[in-house]
Amino acid sequence: MFRKLYLFISLVFLATSLPAQTGHIHLSDTGKNALLQLIHWEIFNAETKTWDSIQESYCIENRDFNSIVKFRKKLIIDSGLVGVPLTINVYHFGASDFFMDGKKIGGFGIPANQAEDEICINPKSKRITYAFLKAGTHWLEVNYSNHLFHSFYSKLNESCAGFEVLISKSSSVYSSKLGTNGLFSTGFLIVIGILFALGLLHCLIYFFYKKEVSNLYFAVFTTLFALLISLFEIAHASESPRLIILSLFLRWRLLIPVFYFLLQLVFAVADIKKGSRLRQLVNIVTIVAAVLLFGIPNLYSLIIFALIALYTTFSCILTGMLISRIKAEKGNGIRIVKMGLQIFIYFAAVYFVVSNFLNLSFASGPFGQVFIFTLLVLGILSLPISMSTYLAFMFTKNNRDLILQLHKVEKLSELTIQQEKEKKLMLEKQNEELESQVKIRTAEVVEQREELAIKNKEIIDSINYARKIQHALLAHKELLQENLPEHFILFQPKDIVSGDFYWATKTIDKSESSELFTSRFFLAVCDSTGHGVPGAFMSLLNIGFLTEAINEKKILNPGEVFNFVRERLIHNLSREEQKDGFDGVLLLLPEKDKVLQYAAANCKPVIIRAGNLLELEADRMPVGMGERKNNFNTFSVKVEKGDVLYIYTDGFADQFGGPKGKKFKYKNLNEFLKIISYLDMNAQRDELKKMFEDWKGELEQVDDVCVVGIKF
Repeated sequence: MFRKLYLFISLVFLATSLPAQTGHIHLSDTGKNALLQLIHWEIFNAETKTWDSIQESYCIENRDFNSIVKFRKKLIIDSGLVGVPLTINVYHFGASDFFMDGKKIGGFGIPANQAEDEICINPKSKRITYAFLKAGTHWLEVNYSNHLFHSFYSKLNESCAGFEVLISKSSSVYSSKLGTNGLFSTGFLIVIGILFALGLLHCLIYFFYKKEVSNLYFAVFTTLFALLISLFEIAHASESPRLIILSLFLRWRLLIPVFYFLLQLVFAVADIKKGSRLRQLVNIVTIVAAVLLFGIPNLYSLIIFALIALYTTFSCILTGMLISRIKAEKGNGIRIVKMGLQIFIYFAAVYFVVSNFLNLSFASGPFGQVFIFTLLVLGILSLPISMSTYLAFMFTKNNRDLILQLHKVEKLSELTIQQEKEKKLMLEKQNEELESQVKIRTAEVVEQREELAIKNKEIIDSINYARKIQHALLAHKELLQENLPEHFILFQPKDIVSGDFYWATKTIDKSESSELFTSRFFLAVCDSTGHGVPGAFMSLLNIGFLTEAINEKKILNPGEVFNFVRERLIHNLSREEQKDGFDGVLLLLPEKDKVLQYAAANCKPVIIRAGNLLELEADRMPVGMGERKNNFNTFSVKVEKGDVLYIYTDGFADQFGGPKGKKFKYKNLNEFLKIISYLDMNAQRDELKKMFEDWKGELEQVDDVCVVGIKF
């Protein structure tokens, strides 16, 4: 774009100083600093063996330069230019040889008919110096080839693959300015180095302090900015056509990420959240612009420059608006950013004015060169340096604030330490007082503990004596063995004394019609309300009422015995609706007829017969205060030889244990009784006890356990 603009300005200049060119050109000693572009060339037609006229040698339609093409230009030299050194400046991406009147005067690269033999070059500051020895007509001939056009340039829609020739006097400003390229290249390399250094510095700051993401955005921005300037410098200084074309292709498109990260930096400084609509809009616009730019390969497309112009303008306006919205409060350093932006805009405006209205450029002598170079350098560095200064200022401010906070913390720490010392002294004094009080209280506690130990021993002795009394009231071993030849009793109280009990009695009655005596054996297995001492008291009371009913009142029907005991319990204990009493079974064992009579309150006896389990009937109510007050039934069941009768309270089935800490349950108990029923009675008792202990494990026993087995 700049090259074409430069050519346009040159042509305007020539139009005012030289006559229009036709098929030949007349060179005279007019214009000390005259610069002339050669147009209206003749091209050799290999098919017709003739020379055809063309408008210009740079952009030629339907020409791919994949072989050597010959051009020529007729020059008419006045006598005033004889012996005067002239400079032939050449611009192309191919390879050329120059001839004057058939004699080679120079060349750039090696033109060839085959691509592998061709060496392309961009002449840049190289030129041909030639002095005419006589006036009159001369022919400038050019042999030119450009195989890269077909394989590389055309992919980027670069249609102008020819060459341009400009002639000037060797003393002209245009010729002398070529010697200054090295100075300005060095200057721009310094600028690039500064930008890369700033990017690296803030990248390191970000990695050590990731809370300030603005440092990361600034590092990416300055790095991309340095890369952008590097691409401009490559296009300006390189002689490789391929590298120049690539740099031209990339540098304009690189403006999009440069300004995008500039906006991200401003967003971070302005504290605009990532999810805001403005940031989403910028992201969408950037994505659309990037897709359009990289989807259009044409190097000089007007659409590209329009998109870039719109995006950069949009970014600059948005940047200015965001920075202007930030309040320049004391100590926030935002004035530095505003100043940098103002300097950037100021130098950009001055550069636009002096280059477009004052025609001041690199070709305007030493003053113009230094002035333009100064404008460019200051304009380029103003924004990055101001942003870097701002970020450094904020970093320093944060550190200063941290130091102040640290001083405050140190003062608070000193105050805290002093307070801790005072607290320590107070605590030591309090500890001394507490130790004195503790000694007094310890002596009192020891004395009380001794008293409690004495009382506890008295209580335990009393309970142990009560245990002896309770055991004395339980069924005697001799009585059980006399009436139950094969039986076992598993009796395991939860505490010293028990609420469960097993009781037996035997009555002998004389018949009224004869002198014969009839004996009856009763066995009760019951679970009184509660366990421990309260349960033991209830068991004593229940045993007393059972004894009264059978031995004193001569009630021989098991169901009527339970009815009598219930009435006695309700009359004596349940005046305040207390549900005291017991669950259990009262057996009247057969003497001759093998018919078993029994009463059952909330407790079902079971019989194992030939390996099968029979669950007997029971009344679902307790002996005592309950919801139901029906008369207890006396159930009868005929027993056979080999039957095993089991009566048990709820302590075994309700015990928690096992791998999951659950209840043993009645179902499992009955199944286990079936398994062990073939064993002798003592072995059954041992197996039951072992199963109970294994199931309970380390858990606490929850209730009294009483299991009675009788084999017929």
